Amino acid sequence: MIDFKPKKGKEHKPIRVMLYGQSGLGKSTLASMFPDPVFIDIEDRLSHLDVTKMPLCKSYKSASDPQNNFAEQLGWVMKAEHDFKTLVIDTSDWLELLVLEHICGENNVQDVSDIGYGKGYDKAASVWQDIIFALTTIQNSRKMNIVFTSHCHTTKFSDPSGETWDMYSPKLNKKPNAMLIEWMDYVFFIRVKPVMKTVDEGFTKKTKANSKVSDIVLYSRKNPTYEAKRSSELIADEIARDDFINVIKLITNQTEAK
Repeated sequence: MIDFKPKKGKEHKPIRVMLYGQSGLGKSTLASMFPDPVFIDIEDRLSHLDVTKMPLCKSYKSASDPQNNFAEQLGWVMKAEHDFKTLVIDTSDWLELLVLEHICGENNVQDVSDIGYGKGYDKAASVWQDIIFALTTIQNSRKMNIVFTSHCHTTKFSDPSGETWDMYSPKLNKKPNAMLIEWMDYVFFIRVKPVMKTVDEGFTKKTKANSKVSDIVLYSRKNPTYEAKRSSELIADEIARDDFINVIKLITNQTEAK
């Protein structure tokens, strides 16, 4: 009989993180705070950051343009000699556009829906499975954190109880969105939180949002109105943007929880 030698105790591994929210809230800046990052740049919005990035990614896979395609860049991160500790993919929703464009090209159609019966999106989901497999290999063999950034959108959530409501989630189609969220250790939703003020209205006082003052915060715990996830209960439900560097240190094992 094989002796598998089970081991007890915590295992310190690189982490998988999704940072998502509306445009202009500093998702890429927050991603750049992770240890020694290298960016796969798909959106072309990194010129304001002093970061190390790959050539602008223009396709998912293209034999005629090896420097500017995602698959080749991922292969470089996996196999080349380097000391990067974090791979940032900026952004997941722009990567999905490249995946769908790739599926259209392989099937000689203008739009993925032209493939019919949802098969185009099934093919795209299969590509995302390949991406996740490759990223898992990079995480384990190269000991690298994997960080995705993403824009957000609202989707309808139908509870089995019969209630239906809108919720924020990463701006992806249903299958890759579910696959990525399941794969992640942490999903942080970034939004503007208005600062409330009390105003006099006749004989009463009312609390209203101050339109001139607001805070950018990250949420780590799922809520009926937004998708979020965390692997450690040491992380607060709500994190001020300026405090996120301390969260990064904690979840990447650069510091011990107090």
